[in-house]
Amino acid sequence: MDGKSYERDFDIMIDHQRIARQQLKSNKPGQLFDVCYEIPFELTQVKENVTVTFKSNEGTAAGGVYGVRIIIEEATFH
Repeated sequence: MDGKSYERDFDIMIDHQRIARQQLKSNKPGQLFDVCYEIPFELTQVKENVTVTFKSNEGTAAGGVYGVRIIIEEATFH
């Protein structure tokens, strides 16, 4: 980008709340790979929609994102 190289280091946000940080360091060169993050229930409770964003800090860049899914797992109580 702009003839510069940027470290791929970014936050994954749900409605402006950070749920995870991701650093890409050639995890699987030339291949796509999946990463799963747990979203705290409080961030989705009684909501029909949430906004997912990928936020890099100054001097870094977000990596390429090729798909996002939110999967609802059935709660199991013991």
